[in-house]
Amino acid sequence: MSTPAAPPPAVPPPEELSALVIQPLEKATLIRLPGGSRTFEAIRDLVGGYVVEVAVSGSHWVISVNEDGGPLGLKANVGIDLLARMLGVRFRAGDYLRGPAVLLGRDGFAYADVPADVLALARQAGVLA
Repeated sequence: MSTPAAPPPAVPPPEELSALVIQPLEKATLIRLPGGSRTFEAIRDLVGGYVVEVAVSGSHWVISVNEDGGPLGLKANVGIDLLARMLGVRFRAGDYLRGPAVLLGRDGFAYADVPADVLALARQAGVLA
């Protein structure tokens, strides 16, 4: 009788992740966020409140913004709104993203470094220098 195979070792989360941060009326900046369980807290701090995530089904990226951007009167974020539309996000007429935004990669249900193709698209759109 053989012993059952041991499960593969769990891959530890990265200590840091690259993220694109876009403030209203500013160019995007590429920053490092803490990885693992601290990522969401860092995102919440950057967007200034409750987080809502925007993505397209099956995408390898996710945009996080303040869930209460409209009621709080946060400024429209033209940069992330343009990039989101280029990435295939569809909005209802008159809807747009407000306040600071954080764009990260997505690996299944885990956050990952912002994908290189998304950074290239951001540069092409003039959102990232």
